[in-house]
Amino acid sequence: MNVPPVNIRHPRAGFTMLELLVVISILIVAVLLFATFLGPGATGPAIERSVRGIRAMVTNVRQNSSIRKVHSELVLDYRNDQVVALARRRLVSFAFDGQQNTVGSGNVIGVPSAGALIQASRTYLLRDGAALELPDSHASFTVPWMDHYDVAGDYEGIAVSFDFFPLAGAPGNIVTMGSVFSISVAASRDNAVKLAVSSGGVTATSDSWVALYRWCTVEIATSRYGVSIYVDGRVNEGQLPDVGFSVPSAMGVDARIGGVPCRIDNFELNSLISSQTLDLGRCS
Repeated sequence: MNVPPVNIRHPRAGFTMLELLVVISILIVAVLLFATFLGPGATGPAIERSVRGIRAMVTNVRQNSSIRKVHSELVLDYRNDQVVALARRRLVSFAFDGQQNTVGSGNVIGVPSAGALIQASRTYLLRDGAALELPDSHASFTVPWMDHYDVAGDYEGIAVSFDFFPLAGAPGNIVTMGSVFSISVAASRDNAVKLAVSSGGVTATSDSWVALYRWCTVEIATSRYGVSIYVDGRVNEGQLPDVGFSVPSAMGVDARIGGVPCRIDNFELNSLISSQTLDLGRCS
């Protein structure tokens, strides 16, 4: 479960009981977390040590988000009584521009088919320079799985981010990766569409409508801790079943872009890695 951002509002008379409980819960987790990180040899009052730790962590997260342009998560894994920091390890990215516009990072070659093309026309506004255009539901672009993708060890799931420019309101898939996940147009109306991600029988649908012929940024994360979709930074999470949820392995599975008329730019495929785990049971 992702910890939501704190909204700053105008001062009011007091706090509700629910707000107080939420604040107390967050403070308890923060103190346990940073007391363990800093260790018994740290000096100074406990509150000051926690404040220094929180500031350092916030700085690291902000720097990572600014450089990578992706989200980072601290997941509260209640079933296993632990906190997990999920980091993204880039597998491949495609900018769809330059002389070799179907070649991604690491010289990975994407495969366009059935009318998919690199569009540099100014008929519609471009995100930057050029973009992949899928003129109809049959056009596609395949991102092959490569043997050198390292997802062993602390692998937890898959994350994808891209810029999206819908050309029509018909429902259908945008990006699929076998049984690992599917990103789709879940609903449509005359001038807008609503997006969703599905994995392991769990679906998260964005609250935001995406206007036709307008760019937006889409990001999904799917792991054993949950299923999330971000549209222009606003997050929606899927509700996990009590038991039995798991994300299929992505090993050897190609990613396919296509299924609805649209433009795609700045496509990036990442594996989710447990960069740090805190056992809450040891903090008690």
